[in-house]
This record gives sequence, C-alpha cells and structure tokens, in this order.
Amino acid sequence: MVGTFRITQPGSSVATSLTGGEAVRKNVGLLEIKGNQFRLLPIPLTQVRSFVMGELTLRDQSRRLDPEDPKVDAKVTNILEEEVRTLKAEAQEKYQNLLRDAAASGKAADVKELTYKLEKPDEVLVRLKVEHSGFSTLNNQRFGAKFVGEVANPVRIILDQSCCLVRRILCTYFCRMFRCSRMCSCFTGKRRRMERRVQKRTRISLRRLLPRSWKK
Repeated sequence: MVGTFRITQPGSSVATSLTGGEAVRKNVGLLEIKGNQFRLLPIPLTQVRSFVMGELTLRDQSRRLDPEDPKVDAKVTNILEEEVRTLKAEAQEKYQNLLRDAAASGKAADVKELTYKLEKPDEVLVRLKVEHSGFSTLNNQRFGAKFVGEVANPVRIILDQSCCLVRRILCTYFCRMFRCSRMCSCFTGKRRRMERRVQKRTRISLRRLLPRSWKK
C-alpha cells in the first residue's frame, strides 16, 4: 500500500449506557474531500440528553456520619440527595453551555428550526457511584422517587460500589457456574451461600480458585 490512511470509528449519537465514557459531548462528523486532501468537521449534537457522573465514599463523611447513630440512614439519604442535586445542576449547566457553544460555532442548526426536538431537556441523566462500606445500602426505587420529573433515570441514580474487584469476579464466576438467572451485583449476602455450594458440590475452596498472585 502506498501513502497513508486514516480510520475513524464513530459511536452512538446518544448515551447507550450510564457509564463515564458516555458523559462526553456527542458530535457527528462531516467529511469534506477535495482532491487528495480531506478534513473531518465535528458538528455538535444539541438534542442529546445531558449526562454527568459522580462518585462518593461514605467513609469520607465521618464528620457527618456515625455508623452507630440510629438515624444514620436518614443522614445518608440527605447526603446522597445533596450530591444528586449538585450533579443535576451541573448537567443542566452543561447542556446550556453546549447550546451556547453550538450557536457560537455556527455549525449546529437553530433549535427552533428543528423538526425533532429533545422532549423535556431539563430532565437530565445523573449517575452517582457510592461506596457504602460500613453503611447500609438504599433502595434505588424509593430514593429515585424523590427525583421523578427532575431526572430522566430516577430508578437508576445510585450505583453501589461496595463490592471490590475480586468479589465481583468471583460473583460472576459462580453465577455462570450455577447458571443463575440473575447476576448478583453485590456479593455481600450471597458469598457465603455460594462458598458452601462450591465446597459441597466441587470440593474446591475459594483459595484454589484465585490466581497465585492474589494469594500473596
């Protein structure tokens, strides 16, 4: 092959999953070719629902939270509500900045002239990763009910990060081994039952299932 070549691999124009990689601005590319020269011009998409992610470790809130406090669950809920509302305001500001930047660049069409528009653009996508170690987890549906009409994903706001990587790998392995109909996202309650099932059926301990580098 003589000369050089370029490869572009476009992705989806909308957020297909609630992950950090989907929180960036969405664009379409206009390829212009003249002779043996070309350029790819990015055109911002203004009718994509704004999405932001955040992280919170409850152990870092030791000044406000005491695991022995009988009202700790209510305090945890209040802290998470504050974080979610902060993320919501950030997402709405991000959307307004997108509209201003698109108008200033002159590449995007005027929103008023569009045939298809984003329904309820103020209902943004918000995702908060929460490390719950030492504290009880919240019911996503009950917590999300507070944000119905404010965010577009009220029942999927909180993402529990209590499980460490090793537990997640083992959980996935056991679920596939026993063909569980539902993959467990938290290993806390099911780990002991799965250990007993493995030791009883296969007589293999968890230590033998781990790579040698993990045993040190």
